[in-house]
Amino acid sequence: MSTSPGTAPASTSIPASILVNIKDIRGRRLPTDGIKRWGKLYVELVIDGESKHKTGPAKGTIASWTESFHFDALSSSMLECRLYTKHNILKDKLIGGTKDAIKLLLAEGAAGAMSKASDPAGLNIEGAVAQAKDALVHMKLAPSSFEPIQGVVDTSVVVVTNIESLSNTWGPFLQKVKLFSELVDGIAHVHPYANMAWNILSAVHKTILAQVDRDSCIVRLVEIMDDVYSFVKEAEPIKKIESHSQIIALMAQQTTECAYFIRDYATNESFWKRALKNSFMSDVDSGIKQYEDKFKELKMAFQDRAILHTEITVSRIFDNLDSLAVDFDLHDMPYANGARFDPDKGCLPRTREMIIEEIIQWVNSPNGDDVARIFFLSGVAGSGKSAIAHTIAKLFDLQKRLGSSYCFDIADQVNRRPNNVLSTIALDIADLDHHWKASLSNIVKGNRSLRTTLSVTEQFKNFILDPAKALTTVGPILLVIDGLDESGDAPSRKALLAILAKSVSELPSNFRVLITARPERDIVYAFNDNRHILCKYMDAIDEASNEADINLFIETQLSDIRSLDLKWPNKLWCRLLTQSSGGLFQWASTACRAVQDRKPGLLPAERLDRFVSSADGLDGLYLEILCQAFDEKDDTVMSRFRLVMGRILATREPLSVSAHSELRGDDDPAGSVESILTGLGSLLSGVNQRHVPVRALHASFFDFLTIHKRSKSYYVDPLQHSRGLTLSCMRVMKSGLRFNICNLETSDCRNTDIPDLTIRVEKTILPHLSYGSRFWAGHLGTTAYDTDILSEVREFFHHCLLYWLEVLSLIKKVNMASGMLLSALDWNQDNTNDIASFANDAIKFVSAFGPPISQSTPHIYLSALPFAPKKSLVAKQYLPMFPKTLRLKTGQANRWPAIIGVFEGHTSWVTSVAFSQDGKRIVSGSSDQTIRVWDAESGEVVVAPLKGHTDSVGSVAFSQDGHRVISISQDHTIHILSVLNNNLANVFTHPSALAGGWIHNSSSKLLFWVPSWSRQGLCWLRNPFVIAPGSPSTLLDLDNFVHGHSWQQCKAQHEHL
Repeated sequence: MSTSPGTAPASTSIPASILVNIKDIRGRRLPTDGIKRWGKLYVELVIDGESKHKTGPAKGTIASWTESFHFDALSSSMLECRLYTKHNILKDKLIGGTKDAIKLLLAEGAAGAMSKASDPAGLNIEGAVAQAKDALVHMKLAPSSFEPIQGVVDTSVVVVTNIESLSNTWGPFLQKVKLFSELVDGIAHVHPYANMAWNILSAVHKTILAQVDRDSCIVRLVEIMDDVYSFVKEAEPIKKIESHSQIIALMAQQTTECAYFIRDYATNESFWKRALKNSFMSDVDSGIKQYEDKFKELKMAFQDRAILHTEITVSRIFDNLDSLAVDFDLHDMPYANGARFDPDKGCLPRTREMIIEEIIQWVNSPNGDDVARIFFLSGVAGSGKSAIAHTIAKLFDLQKRLGSSYCFDIADQVNRRPNNVLSTIALDIADLDHHWKASLSNIVKGNRSLRTTLSVTEQFKNFILDPAKALTTVGPILLVIDGLDESGDAPSRKALLAILAKSVSELPSNFRVLITARPERDIVYAFNDNRHILCKYMDAIDEASNEADINLFIETQLSDIRSLDLKWPNKLWCRLLTQSSGGLFQWASTACRAVQDRKPGLLPAERLDRFVSSADGLDGLYLEILCQAFDEKDDTVMSRFRLVMGRILATREPLSVSAHSELRGDDDPAGSVESILTGLGSLLSGVNQRHVPVRALHASFFDFLTIHKRSKSYYVDPLQHSRGLTLSCMRVMKSGLRFNICNLETSDCRNTDIPDLTIRVEKTILPHLSYGSRFWAGHLGTTAYDTDILSEVREFFHHCLLYWLEVLSLIKKVNMASGMLLSALDWNQDNTNDIASFANDAIKFVSAFGPPISQSTPHIYLSALPFAPKKSLVAKQYLPMFPKTLRLKTGQANRWPAIIGVFEGHTSWVTSVAFSQDGKRIVSGSSDQTIRVWDAESGEVVVAPLKGHTDSVGSVAFSQDGHRVISISQDHTIHILSVLNNNLANVFTHPSALAGGWIHNSSSKLLFWVPSWSRQGLCWLRNPFVIAPGSPSTLLDLDNFVHGHSWQQCKAQHEHL
């Protein structure tokens, strides 16, 4: 039969394909396999003789297979359901099944349900979809050649549906989500996520219908979500059912997560670019399958009112890298411990709703070049911007969308500083995304200098920008940086500001960065008039809305104090406090805490009355609280207040009440710290707990104390307390430092090989001793020279130096030692006295023996001390205290060599060396055709050998920024090599027995470490031990040498261990 082009007669048209969905197969009284135990059963689904799917195994007389199976078929296709019993050795046995035409199954019931009479002697299937009624269909027995079925399947379910179009499901589903959002409006921890899901899905519904109307995997996902949300018509009681609370919260979060996926799947070109680039197309279906399974789990839990212990499934569908072995440790990258958001510092429910919703909408906005990458929220101290940041961080953390949060703290600038923000963010995201982690590892592998760099520019490119290229997460990634103004002064944050303002836009379009700060001039200047930055100022928030939020907050905090209503009926007290707050949340929060304080002498209503009467912003409130706590006319009280608060402000990091008490002055009585801090619970945290760091509840309080015209008689000058803290550090070191402080049993191994070292350090090196050991020199440097302190420094050098190095070794801070000793040398005004001489010698001692000291604490005594030169003041002072350590009979150096470090690694002549401009690195070129970059302090290779030349390297130099090395070679070429992106993994390891200076025994246990000037060659004699050839040779006396498990006996017996 002939037909016109492009037209086919109806009788010969191609049959329409339909989508078959089979789900919820269940069975009871299932047969055995002839053995006394129940066998493993599974179902095979077959279309037109072609196996489409096999379920997982189930055991027992009652079994179910809850998976949902989808595949294409024709209406004329034959569907077979075959029941097998599984064998480990023999062939699996078919024990029953059914075979029917799909068109008959669809024709026999409403909406595609099948309905047949039940046969009590056979295997039965019940089918249902949408409004379908329960029904049974006979499953025929297997041919007689198989063993007869020993039992009867009472009930199981198979559903066959024809999903024609997404448009049939999308509209009703969207209405259910909207209704759900309205129903949970009063449930604080559920509503934000339900509202997010509705906003995302409704905003892009037309695009979705146009793009994926015939995409079966998306149709299937939406159908399952629609099925889960079918309960909302009867969902009003969910607010009253406690067991449902967690489930509906997870349901809302999971819907939002799927909304991200569906939106990007349909509208985002970069979604598919990443999919194609990373060859993960097959994982799209597996990701959707994970969503389906999660919704089924939630539906089942809701129906059963189960207590659910689960998390949402997040759209990292390309992230199937569980088996990827990222064998590189990133632990030495700078990380700000404790900088994460605090959920307890967030906004009260039902407050700040407008600004929070605005930020949520911005985070969830579709990706594009016109979308701002940074939301800058600025306001004066106490306006509540940090509470908003903590709220947003918590909200998206629960949604698994928080890449990182970093909260600056002016009282903790040692740990939270501009040069570890980006490295902290990079490590946080590495915990979320395996591809990011793998990329970051490859970038920094073999490059310790890069891993530990404090250059913000280097960090952004290598820790953030380059790993972001491998990111696979679908949907937004939020970064929160709170309190940028507390990061230090303008010069210290200049580089970070430049990165945030100019370079964040280079990140993938799904990145969002929320930043809060006071309107400092440099910050506002950097962020204003930038199309990638959305600026919002707290004073632009509607005044009435702000006042209502503060009123609600105050009422919530103080409503249980009945005496307030007695004096101010009808909650007039609430309105009075709201008016006095001046629109500042911090004022309201501080006032509420102060009213709640149970201080003797004043009733809550009396305290509130004073706050209202003297209201003058935060300064007035702070003054009133301090006046209530401390009588400014009492000289003893005020002197103690200034002393305690001065030391809190002067310490380099927050310390606990216990640590501050240990660091109090010699003349301060026990309990003096507690006597001041217990009255400041409304202004400081940690005051009622012995071992929690004391911090200002708001940074404005510390600012207030240090400005005389604001704090008046409560003014505190931190610089006046440097001397006292110096003496306190010296005192705690004198009393706390001792030989073998962590009771190390053996000298055979490195610190890193001691499994419980962290526990030992926590038990023996208490916070006040750790603080004193790390910061004594810093406080000394800001203290005026005087002879009393000079005497303390002298005693420290003569009696505590080696024990101090022990502590630094154990807490991994040996790299601080030289700088601290230099500070002491600079402080000493007489460069000719014994202190100057001893400090210089100690600096040389640390420089020469830094590697063994940092690697193995016992070798301060077993390796460093014996090999120090004869005229070393450190050796003269301490060697007599350790008679059973190593002794050099001959070959001991007389003086410290002019060479303060020997760097080993090249295998041929070194032809050229150069320092980097910051003096921290050295580059060397060699006839071995390689270039190496060294840490100038420790002598370690920080970049794996740079290769490329085919002849001797004649000259090397650093670029001005230290990022590149230029080299000239006899191979007639000039190479410009990147120091940052060297990906070569073959780091040189010296093959000799003297590798790195360590002498090992036959079991590879450490014996001792030999400095470079005594390392010429090795003669393996039993005893004495000879290192040769030398001029003269080095002769070691090992007769009394103790090491290994007996190493502690090196100290003189008359000394107290």
